[in-house]
Amino acid sequence: DIHDSYDNIKSLELQLRTDEVKIDYILVSGDISTMPMGTYPADSGLLAKFEESVVRILTELSRICHKIIYIPGNHDPIKFFSNSECPVVTDTVVNVHRDVFRVSEGLVVAGFGGSLPGYRSGEKVWDGYPHHETESFEAEIEPFLSHILSDKTGSILHNDVILLMTHVGPDGFPTSADYTQPTKPISCGCVALRNCLLTQGQGKVFLNIHGHTHEGVGHNKVGKITISNPGPLQTGRYALYTLCRVGGEWNVSSIHLKSLT
Repeated sequence: DIHDSYDNIKSLELQLRTDEVKIDYILVSGDISTMPMGTYPADSGLLAKFEESVVRILTELSRICHKIIYIPGNHDPIKFFSNSECPVVTDTVVNVHRDVFRVSEGLVVAGFGGSLPGYRSGEKVWDGYPHHETESFEAEIEPFLSHILSDKTGSILHNDVILLMTHVGPDGFPTSADYTQPTKPISCGCVALRNCLLTQGQGKVFLNIHGHTHEGVGHNKVGKITISNPGPLQTGRYALYTLCRVGGEWNVSSIHLKSLT
């Protein structure tokens, strides 16, 4: 979650250069901008401003590494949820919302952006976007997940494993809960995503990277799958993921949760 933090992108570039870190891909799990969720379609001028902001942020990131894979979040303009309308940054900056991108032999990234509402004790605390209700969000993510995990898609081969990038995380995990009020946490996760990772996803998805919940920094395991929330770059958080292929199978070698210094 970058939220228009241009200065932190520059700080990130400097820190990675100082630490001599080699980056193969930058993954951005949404909320690139700070667009108020009620902007579309009420204010076309303001919407255009945030569209330009997303392009500018991605362009700045490409100075660090020109290969970028991203999805939109609930604070990003509606155009970034459409393959036909999504602005083009460069041919190596790829939006994988409801799509799949091959990174290497045996490894693909699949993405699903946007959010559902957040709830505290059954009461809605904030709205979702572009889906205002949980039911409509899950009605879209469920068939997408089923599709990519079936053998019917031509984009994902039988021996491929999937790095799944979502804006929201799976329901019921600490990475998807806001414990700002410890006795009254806000649930920000998706039940359909959790159920999928517990069942169909096992043996196919090996890593689910998500954002959205700024307070949920960390990682957990659900069976064989690592769930990871690197935290928002807006507050100086990011993560370095090292993936390795051993015996033809991709795995997470290491996750380093980092802060800008």
